[in-house]
Amino acid sequence: MEAIKPLNLLLQPPHHLKTYKLSLLDQIVPPVYIPVLLFYSATTENPWKRSLHLKESFSKTLVYFYIFVGRLTNSLVIDCNDYGAIYVEVQVAILTKKKKEVQVAIDMSIVLEEPEVGLLRQFLPCDDNSQSVLAIQVNDFACDGMAVCFCINHHR
Repeated sequence: MEAIKPLNLLLQPPHHLKTYKLSLLDQIVPPVYIPVLLFYSATTENPWKRSLHLKESFSKTLVYFYIFVGRLTNSLVIDCNDYGAIYVEVQVAILTKKKKEVQVAIDMSIVLEEPEVGLLRQFLPCDDNSQSVLAIQVNDFACDGMAVCFCINHHR
């Protein structure tokens, strides 16, 4: 696990925006994680280069969404001090699933053909105890692609 920070520290938010106060509507809505799962087919790109490319792309994007690299200090405020978004990479090949009493390796096609909530949750980086606003998990399937999943902590 590592923290992805905005690439260009010269574009940090102004001092008066270092603390972002949530709106009244945000304050009265119960805390919730908003999960997003994006599945991609396999490419010929070297996995190490792809990982570096993803990290760099996230870092460039976070420059414009500085709130996502902050931390929730309470249900009213996000501290925008460039803590970074949580980033995790996982190899999915070790997961197994029981199907008619036979253990089979899980590949992306099985996940997409027979989606199960319990299985899909394993691809998400959500943590109920985290104060991070954004967490990203890249799931590499052994033979046929990857899933880029992220959770946005609405407020905790």
